[in-house]
Amino acid sequence: MIQRSTTRHLFAAALAMAAISVPAYAQTTPSPLVQQMATEAGTVTLEYWTPKLNDYKTRIDRVLSADDLAALNRLRVRWAVMTADGLRSIKEARVSHGVRDGKEGAEMKMDDKAMARFGETMEIFSQAKEIASRYRSELDGLGKNVVGDFAEFAGQLSDRADRFAAENADAMRKDPQVKDMLAGREKLRGMMKELNSEKKQTEILSVYTFALEPVVLLYNGADLRTLFESAGPIAKPISGLTLPESSTLKQNFPNPASTTTRIVYNLAEPSTATVVRIYDSRGEIMATYDQGAQGEGEHTLDADVSKLASGSYLYHLTVRTANGERVYSRTMQVVR
Repeated sequence: MIQRSTTRHLFAAALAMAAISVPAYAQTTPSPLVQQMATEAGTVTLEYWTPKLNDYKTRIDRVLSADDLAALNRLRVRWAVMTADGLRSIKEARVSHGVRDGKEGAEMKMDDKAMARFGETMEIFSQAKEIASRYRSELDGLGKNVVGDFAEFAGQLSDRADRFAAENADAMRKDPQVKDMLAGREKLRGMMKELNSEKKQTEILSVYTFALEPVVLLYNGADLRTLFESAGPIAKPISGLTLPESSTLKQNFPNPASTTTRIVYNLAEPSTATVVRIYDSRGEIMATYDQGAQGEGEHTLDADVSKLASGSYLYHLTVRTANGERVYSRTMQVVR
């Protein structure tokens, strides 16, 4: 039987949290030094996992049949919209129940909408796993790469933590919160040794296929901060990570929108093809804006949403460059 600690390690690595050498201070404001380390760790996370997740998506898309890919794409959109709606509901509930600065107010209970959303989430996961079962050999190969990437990522974080400690040695000696940071570095080194062992990677691969493969399958360019926040209670005890906002696709404005809304995106390099699509919550394409080849820098699109019904939508940016294809997505609200 796979040890429970293996499951925890996999979730921690996948969410880029257990490998962080910065502790979470639920009841204490992080010192400037701790916050700096959290931000640097978040930057490493964003820069490592954004291209990795895009590469996983490309490999998955190439393996699937046209029908299965179309079905998975609809699930991806529905998953993204549900995740965003769920996070928004949680934040609203936290405010209404007096949750401030990590201190809980009245007990929060799952209402009927949340229960229905949870049920649909399980159904989406089930459908994604069913699609994956038809491509087991190809996806097992991808899984091995993903597990190996966890180990590589932990190594990058460890290197950055060591450099940070060397660069800030004097300040760390004066900071009372540093004791926990140093303990976190030791935990990180221990986790790295486990992740690099063949036995541990075999165990983790089994857990990956069961628990995390659907998340990889359903990735559709979501901002990593959204994925991090959706981890909820899994992330909270071991976080301390501050993820910067994606610099590529911005939140539309105004949001909610009723007639037109402005979508801004920034290209780090020239594109040979740029397409923005708007999907409804069922995964159906409602509008397509072919922007063609574009130079690096900021670009603006004014999208017409005047004929869309009230509800949640996903706007999706696909960029093809000399370095391959990348996808980015965010949700928006339309009101009538």
